[in-house]
Amino acid sequence: MVALHLSILRPYYQVNDDIFKIFFAKGIGTDLSPTEFLGYSSPLLGHALKVLFALCPGFAWYGALLLTVQLLGLWALLYAAWSTSHRAFKASLFLAAFLCFYVNLFASLQFTVTSSLAAQGAFLLGAALWREGRRDRGGWALVGGLCVLSFLIRADAFLLTLLAALPLLLAAGASRPLPWREVWKEHRSHLLTLGSILLFISLFGSLWYRSDPAWREFQAFDRERVEMQDYRIHTYDERTRPFFEKVGWTRNDYEMFKDWYFLDPSLYNLDTLRELKRNFPSAGLAEKPSSYKDFRDLLRDHWVWTALALALTFILLSPVATRGRLLFQVAWVLALLAALLYFLRLPDRVAWPLMALPLGAALITAETPAGPSRKGLDPWTSMIGAFFLLLVLVLGLRSLVPYHRSNTQLRGMETVLKADVVRLSPREDQLFVVWDSSFPFEGYGVLDDLEGFRGFRLFTLAVYQRTPNARKMLEKFHVRDLLKDLVDRPDLFLICTPQEGAMYQRHMMEKHGSKVYAERYFEGRFFRVYRIHSRPPWAGKKGA
Repeated sequence: MVALHLSILRPYYQVNDDIFKIFFAKGIGTDLSPTEFLGYSSPLLGHALKVLFALCPGFAWYGALLLTVQLLGLWALLYAAWSTSHRAFKASLFLAAFLCFYVNLFASLQFTVTSSLAAQGAFLLGAALWREGRRDRGGWALVGGLCVLSFLIRADAFLLTLLAALPLLLAAGASRPLPWREVWKEHRSHLLTLGSILLFISLFGSLWYRSDPAWREFQAFDRERVEMQDYRIHTYDERTRPFFEKVGWTRNDYEMFKDWYFLDPSLYNLDTLRELKRNFPSAGLAEKPSSYKDFRDLLRDHWVWTALALALTFILLSPVATRGRLLFQVAWVLALLAALLYFLRLPDRVAWPLMALPLGAALITAETPAGPSRKGLDPWTSMIGAFFLLLVLVLGLRSLVPYHRSNTQLRGMETVLKADVVRLSPREDQLFVVWDSSFPFEGYGVLDDLEGFRGFRLFTLAVYQRTPNARKMLEKFHVRDLLKDLVDRPDLFLICTPQEGAMYQRHMMEKHGSKVYAERYFEGRFFRVYRIHSRPPWAGKKGA
């Protein structure tokens, strides 16, 4: 099924974070040499990918890893569903769920989603095996393997999914009320092995950062940057202006920070961020980037309500005795999403996989409404469930048509984007500064080897601009003050949007008292490259 899906819909990354991870492990694009640093993934996974890319740089190891882990997560769900009766019926339900919901998670990959899907596959299968009291070594090995992979890819996504799955796991534990001593005796070796591996991964990552002062400094700054940029509710107005003036920020400094420029340590440092953080709350809904605006906005999301509709439909197809705990699981996940939305932030890449958890739990317990009534199955509500399943399936399949059209447009974008990079002909002695998302890295397919970026030197004004690796790139080009050094340097180029260009010009006037002029160096379909001058580039030319 997944192979058929990949042959029809070419998978792409949801955001540019995953592309940057490949750059880190391969030592291309933003990096001069391969590194174990892998963003918010474990350096242990980064080390493995670095070795694999060194052995075979032309294979898309990272994209293949995410697809494989998500496939294993779905396989664990099917394993749990098929361990009980009504296998053919549950297979049809899974097909409906895949076509209506999971198709999006395989066509638009993101490492947080992958980690969450792996974890919930492990928890769903583990709960099913425990409930049935099966000594299935292969099944338990899959549970442990998925936990390890999820933790390697993103530890906090694993822990968040564990929190979301608590009702499921507690209900499974209550179904076999064994004394704790007996449980410990039966599963001691497995629990100790899994716990030791997860502890090792955590300690390895912590020691990796602490062993280098530069990485330790980046981690401390990034923690405060995330707190202020992502979780705090802030805006620049007459009421809040004194808070920013106290730390030396102008309105333009604030707007640049919101738009992913925080390279200048004299403006953006631990002290200024901590001082600002004291004046702005984290609880609330307004002004949080890449987050749903409110709970209604969350439920209006096509993929969220599709997962919710499928989960409720599968609950109607489940035995009466299981409906209460399944409905509580749905309510628990929705409450958790609401808490994230209000106290932190809630991007779709967090909401989508968490909504898949009650969907998977309900799929495992569903039973066919056809045939004679069985004990514990209400035929009337089951028939209603079958009707709603048909309705959701029709609505879900209708959404595949525009989704396929959008994917086709992405394929066309990828072709044009690659041709534009070839026309640009970047050299190793040139540095291209990319401001935030002004270059559409997500236009490259998941299974692309990205070898087109080898020799394409990039510095991104994005989340990783303060890393030691990024600093090395600036040092190679003898850059001390990036925005100032961009001026009149024939080897430095800026890729940005008009809005970012205007912020840059205001920055140069405010901080250096100089007016700068942009010359369009290259015009692509999806990005523009500029050279920056201290005088109008057309001055002195004939006919100017």
